[in-house]
Amino acid sequence: DKYKRKKKENQAANSANSSSTDVGVIRIGHYILCETLGTGSFGKVKKAYHQITRHTVAIKIVNRTKIKQLDVVGKIRREIQNLRLFRHPHIIKLYQVISTPTDIFMVMEYVSGGELFDYIVKKGKLSEAEARPFFQQIISGVDYCHRHMVVHRDLKPENLLLDDASHVKIADFG
Repeated sequence: DKYKRKKKENQAANSANSSSTDVGVIRIGHYILCETLGTGSFGKVKKAYHQITRHTVAIKIVNRTKIKQLDVVGKIRREIQNLRLFRHPHIIKLYQVISTPTDIFMVMEYVSGGELFDYIVKKGKLSEAEARPFFQQIISGVDYCHRHMVVHRDLKPENLLLDDASHVKIADFG
């Protein structure tokens, strides 16, 4: 229910703002931040893990001031709204959103294989047999989006992530 979700987000935001007892350790809710995975125009993505379960996640950190300056508040809101609804094996999962006065933290599925772009650069031209599974997975994910009346609008190899088994995960719905 909406009230409970908002209450949970506020509690998480309060714990996100609390200071850490370990010097140099940055916590967001129950997550401990690690290295930066990528940087974008209004934020960055960091690898993190849950301090109790040790589950690895990716946390997209969006700066509120920057998204207001770039006039993309609606875009971020849509991305969160869409990812909350989506449950598909080839679309990145959004687990939780933690809001603070300065930032929005999107706790997402961590995908260890990197971008399809880097895979193609490393491998060179892919054979039809090697490319086919990628295309089938991309089409499956895009079809799912379209059936839910959502258009990605920035589908490119840089926004297609690969897991450790080379399965595609569509990301960056912003």
